[in-house]
Amino acid sequence: MTKLKKEIQIDGPANLLATVPYLLGFNPEKSLVIVAVKGQHDQVVVSMTLDLPDKIEDLDANFMNNLKETLKRSGADGLVAIFYVETNPHGLQKISELLMQEISSEFHVRDILWVCDYKWASYLCGDESCCPQEGRRLEIDKPSIAQTELVLAGRSVAEKRSDLTNFLEITTVNQELIPLLSQFARQKAKAEHSKTLEKWESTQFKFLTSKKAIQDFDLKLSARLLFGLTDIPIRDALLAHHIDLAQINEDPNQYLFQLAQNWAKVAKVAPATFRSPICTCIAVFMWQAGEGILARSALEFALAQDPQFHLAKLINNALDSGMPPWEFRDAFTKISNPWS
Repeated sequence: MTKLKKEIQIDGPANLLATVPYLLGFNPEKSLVIVAVKGQHDQVVVSMTLDLPDKIEDLDANFMNNLKETLKRSGADGLVAIFYVETNPHGLQKISELLMQEISSEFHVRDILWVCDYKWASYLCGDESCCPQEGRRLEIDKPSIAQTELVLAGRSVAEKRSDLTNFLEITTVNQELIPLLSQFARQKAKAEHSKTLEKWESTQFKFLTSKKAIQDFDLKLSARLLFGLTDIPIRDALLAHHIDLAQINEDPNQYLFQLAQNWAKVAKVAPATFRSPICTCIAVFMWQAGEGILARSALEFALAQDPQFHLAKLINNALDSGMPPWEFRDAFTKISNPWS
């Protein structure tokens, strides 16, 4: 989910479709995109990407309730839904009708569109001269005003979502991390032996919540992060700390998204045995930032390394059950620890 700091107004479906990649940061594929708006000028307040429903049963009560709750929290009074499909957009006509039926009682549905093979049309428009069965050509060459504003605000577009999901593909393990990881393991073992483990954990937490740990990871800090996340009290305290910190940030979703990207740079060069904890934490940050698909991608990396990794299984179950991210946040940030 992307929440905007800058006011962006959309003038018509063609301009909206040209702007969507800049709202999301990528060109959507096989997705249902919801653009939530408010006011008589259709100011965009939030945009989100959901897994494309294959059948009517996918739009169950959980799906609808979570969508409505997200829209309410954004302050939106209306929305535009866009189905991005590879083939046969008319096969989703009944799903679009159900979506309209379930949502329209609480929110003004401005339009429900489909995009397929560089063409688009409205499911709600029955005028062949406006929305022919074969669709209208998708105009992407001429930038809209909203698109220009987003570019000036620093928004860029990845070619496709898979370009983003590759951010966790392992490159080459940084062998220089290994002796540092061994050093931290010895320190922890010594702390356990001398019964000063809590003091050791507190020290690691302070290092890992420093300004440097948010902006730039050197080799030693990368090793400290990888090893620290294998310690459950440190891991949980870090998750709670950053989720809490995001809520007082000017753009909470962007804070968590950027943090996840920074941690991903460390995960990409980590030894295999240290990948599950950090990939799971990245999944949590992505989920809390509204990036459910990227969260699932990170979980796949975590579970590929360790199929029994408890936190990864827990988050995966939460995503499967349709749990809204704020329910996890509200419960998780109540975790107490002696350092934060």
